[in-house]
Amino acid sequence: MTASPLPVAIVTVALAFWAWCLVDLVRTDDRDVRGPAKPMWLAIVLLGSTVGALCWYTLGRPATRRQ
Repeated sequence: MTASPLPVAIVTVALAFWAWCLVDLVRTDDRDVRGPAKPMWLAIVLLGSTVGALCWYTLGRPATRRQ
């Protein structure tokens, strides 16, 4: 029996988003992080999986400046 393509696609997208958030967190300067300190965000993203990554994306990333 083969896996259905939809769940595989959802898991792939979630894993890619998690990995992107992890890399973004590591590359972000400590002074630019909103909310808890960077080590706490690292624990949240690592242990929280996709939910932790979504929290980083919405609450922890530096606010972008519009020019």
